[in-house]
Amino acid sequence: MPSPKGRVREFLSDFKTAAQRRLSVIPREINRDFLTKHGFTPRERLEVILGLRVEDYIKGPEEDDRARGPKDIWFFGVEYEEIPIYIKLQLVEETDAAAGKTLKHAKCISFHEAKWPMIYPYGSD
Repeated sequence: MPSPKGRVREFLSDFKTAAQRRLSVIPREINRDFLTKHGFTPRERLEVILGLRVEDYIKGPEEDDRARGPKDIWFFGVEYEEIPIYIKLQLVEETDAAAGKTLKHAKCISFHEAKWPMIYPYGSD
């Protein structure tokens, strides 16, 4: 069952706000190879992520069983320059002791060519 559109919209808004401050990308081989193969720069990757829409939603949130504490993973897909891109994102709350507050930290777990057809419950162009 897909998340309601409002929840997807809220996640994307929160994620994009956090990503504009700082986006961590998990250094997985598949992610690095994709950027190299297609000549993507980190800036272009960020632009694609900041351009995500509710219509690009695939599924989620799903619990990350490798994380300490509850952290959800959200799945999106886009076609960029005729390349289908699979994207997994996570928004993590972290305490900033120096600032004395909790901040949201944007993480990109996957950003690579899709290995299978992506299904968009809310449609995608």
